[in-house]
Amino acid sequence: MVGRKGQVTLTKELRVQYSIEAGSLVEEIGTQDGILIRPVGPQLERWKSLKRRISDRWPDTSAVEALRADRGDED
Repeated sequence: MVGRKGQVTLTKELRVQYSIEAGSLVEEIGTQDGILIRPVGPQLERWKSLKRRISDRWPDTSAVEALRADRGDED
């Protein structure tokens, strides 16, 4: 069942099988057959965390532009 805010409840069996706990990051991917929901690996989680930090520091700038500005690089 999908709640009013688009939240989906996973069965306990699947949460246990895939080590998904409250607060775990998952990603949803649209496929030809429907929607794939899978846990986010630690490496991808670190990249997303870095992206959030960059976005917080430079909200109106792309990540590449922000890194260049921080390094003092020019095109």
